[in-house]
Amino acid sequence: MRNKIFLGGAIFLIVAVVVWLEMRNRVVFNAVLEINLGAIEDQKDAGGAKADAKPAVALSDAEARDMERAMDAGRDDLRVVGLAILIGKVDANPANLKEIAAHMMAFRKAGKPAACVLDEEDEDNLANSIAVGCDKRIGAGPDADDDVGEYFDGKFGDENWSRIELRAYLKQVREGK
Repeated sequence: MRNKIFLGGAIFLIVAVVVWLEMRNRVVFNAVLEINLGAIEDQKDAGGAKADAKPAVALSDAEARDMERAMDAGRDDLRVVGLAILIGKVDANPANLKEIAAHMMAFRKAGKPAACVLDEEDEDNLANSIAVGCDKRIGAGPDADDDVGEYFDGKFGDENWSRIELRAYLKQVREGK
């Protein structure tokens, strides 16, 4: 009898480990795709960026295409329910930024909300050309992450969604998971 219990426990443990390993590499339902575009520094107060804030981030054509692919895949993926974009100071081709904004608009037309976190210190025409595609604009600062959480909690229910980062999402999409 003891051997049967031990064998049953071992089988259960093996099945649980296999399920856990399989599920940890999958996109969860109610995922919010998070894209960090530009250098947004955590601010100590609402008085502006730190003195050692990062310079503008150069956005390459390949990075812009990755963002567009992720937004397009997320638009059609039933597991992805929203988009959060963190926008700091961006040094990029304005045409690339308009393309990203167009893909954001297509994402929103699919009925999925988008929130942008804008660093007021770096709020310029380039950042605004992307943020035009957002349902909600949030100012960067110490409470920005909480504000994003509150926005999506209001849309999907408290803690009924989770974040997935751009690179992790693209990897999973490419692997067919």
